[in-house]
Amino acid sequence: MLAAVSAFSCVSVSKIEIQVLEPASDPLPPEINRVLLLNRTIADTVLPPLQTVRPEPVISDQFLSDLLNQTTTELIFALADILNESPGTEYMDSTMILETGMSERYQIPLPLDPLFVSELCGPLAADALISLEYLRVVYSDSISEERWNSMGGWNRYYWALIDVDITAGWRIYEGGGGGVIDEYVFTDTLVLDFTDWDINEVLYKMPDIAEVFMETAYLTALDFARRISPHWMTGDRMVYFRGNRNMRKAYRHFISNELEIAEAIYLEQLDRMNRNLVAAAMHNLALVNEMRGDSRQALVWARRSYQVARKQLTAEYVVILEERAEIAEQLDRQLGVE
Repeated sequence: MLAAVSAFSCVSVSKIEIQVLEPASDPLPPEINRVLLLNRTIADTVLPPLQTVRPEPVISDQFLSDLLNQTTTELIFALADILNESPGTEYMDSTMILETGMSERYQIPLPLDPLFVSELCGPLAADALISLEYLRVVYSDSISEERWNSMGGWNRYYWALIDVDITAGWRIYEGGGGGVIDEYVFTDTLVLDFTDWDINEVLYKMPDIAEVFMETAYLTALDFARRISPHWMTGDRMVYFRGNRNMRKAYRHFISNELEIAEAIYLEQLDRMNRNLVAAAMHNLALVNEMRGDSRQALVWARRSYQVARKQLTAEYVVILEERAEIAEQLDRQLGVE
């Protein structure tokens, strides 16, 4: 899907952003389609002590416990949303949360009993259970002062740094009670910094602690989802939008995601005598096919375009599409496409 269009230095092309499907680095088996999500990290234990310079009242243990429970819940629901956007993966509408009461959340628990997993997954026809088994969050912030002598006087500014580390432990269980398929422990770090000449302005710019935790939780879920499931990423492409009136008309349809209309106009340009115009139309036909998810046919059009007029822009696009063609084979294996 076309996401954005911006002007480029050359008068005849524009840079666009498209969504491309990327393979998982450590994919789920292709036979796993429906997954159930489970959270085993709800607990009454608190965070490690926060290291903060914020001028706030003493943060209570209850606040810290509630904050971490909000964080772990956000992480699970963020993972559900991300997996739902991934082709080939369907998660259960009702994300289950298993409360562990007073248990120590900072110790990785023993695996769930296979019979218990089967009892959870069976009624919902889930192929697998993805469980968040462990969560540890370490937060710190600080403000430093920089001074230097300039023009006979002292200047200074303040620099605030926020650092959050989330370590998440995951297990993937076979839904039929076959035990643990795989397990992972990852640490994600969010670092934010702010500067100003006024220390009060620096403190004002620092986001709320809970907001920082929620953002880090989302990034943690995103990182894990990309490891186990194909996912969408943004890629830059170049499209020709000039040449004649029809090319400009086709471009307007193209950026409106009316690909069939744009394609028909580009095909009409292939009978023109102008070699550069024909090559530009073929280049754009390659883009149309890539946006449809057919990188192999896109490569055919891009190579034809380069044969007609050896443009550096198209040569670079051919290289991209050759890589995408290899990725398409990898995606087919991950999605179980024969």
